[in-house]
Amino acid sequence: LADAHPADPAVQSQVALASTMASDLAGGDKAIGRWIAATGADPQKPEAGLRLARARAMLAGELTPRQRDDAVAIIRGVLQDQPGLTDANRLLVAALTASAPMRGIEPRYGEAADTLRALLPAAPSPAEIHIQIAQLRREQGDLTEARRELDLAAGVTKPAPTPDLQLRIAEQFLLQGDFQQARPLLQQARSAPDAPKPVIRRASIHLAEIDLDSGQPAQAVARYEIAVRTIRLRHAGTAAEGGLLLDLGRAQIAAGLEDAALNTYARAFDLFQFQRCALGAAADDAAPYFDLLLKRIGTDAARADE
Repeated sequence: LADAHPADPAVQSQVALASTMASDLAGGDKAIGRWIAATGADPQKPEAGLRLARARAMLAGELTPRQRDDAVAIIRGVLQDQPGLTDANRLLVAALTASAPMRGIEPRYGEAADTLRALLPAAPSPAEIHIQIAQLRREQGDLTEARRELDLAAGVTKPAPTPDLQLRIAEQFLLQGDFQQARPLLQQARSAPDAPKPVIRRASIHLAEIDLDSGQPAQAVARYEIAVRTIRLRHAGTAAEGGLLLDLGRAQIAAGLEDAALNTYARAFDLFQFQRCALGAAADDAAPYFDLLLKRIGTDAARADE
């Protein structure tokens, strides 16, 4: 198609975009060259979409330090012409946070955070930007700045935060071990009239974990039961339900509901067996079950000796 219509800028533009999406940098450059010849555009500054497509192709595959630097330079060149171009800013963040230590590529979190911060004045969701900056600061090891960004995210009231956004802010607080800040956000996210089922489930699980850590196992049991009911609406009989049942069983043991816990664990093991999958990382969650069995065996043996 490109060779059949070498002077058609629309064709060459589409071929350039398709080539770069397929990480065919050579094909993309050839089509961009034809587009420049057909339109008489500045060879150093083809249209922004084509330059960004070329940068994306550079960032795809096995990235080299030179490719990352070239991609960053291209994107920054676009932003000099169109500072508020959201796609370019987000692509720049992706380029700056690329990490491949074995190939000499280290993430540049500080520059990425500054790039995101520049989006705040026009951002439709400032809280979203603050969350992303907080994640970058945490990766950078600056927990103080990460916490400051989370506080800013939690304080955004316009536009009103969605349940999903409240959940994500809460999860960032949890990563910092701040249950006090996370709890109200989780409660709001779970209780919102428009809360999607996955948000309700995840918020309930996090609240249950907080309850267990706070010495409130009975409340944790109730929350895990909500999560189990929610996951069964779409994922009944899956390993995901089995994993939740392991958590519920652990909470039931902590609450002194040993018979209920044994039944819950039995259902969980049946699901894992039915799905023909190993416990894997969930094996640690089954440890309380085996502890309970050993306790019961010891009690029965003591009674038999009486």
